[in-house]
Amino acid sequence: LFPNPFEIDTQLSVSLAKNDDLNYKIYNTRGQLINSGCLGMFAKDTTQKNLRITDRNGNKLSSGVYLLHVDGSNFHCVKSFIILR
Repeated sequence: LFPNPFEIDTQLSVSLAKNDDLNYKIYNTRGQLINSGCLGMFAKDTTQKNLRITDRNGNKLSSGVYLLHVDGSNFHCVKSFIILR
């Protein structure tokens, strides 16, 4: 994720061995699911996608530390990130 920390928008970069359909889940530090969804198809090698990080209702998240889980059929990644207001 870049930049980190950020306010609402960030960029996710992944490098895949082959094309994959990726999904994400965002958790707070208490393990509560904040939001989830589909990132769509990512092409082989390095791909970047802009992300707008919000809760399930589209609201900005409070300042704090969160975890982003990204999963596909051949890919799994967990990144921590910081929201600053």
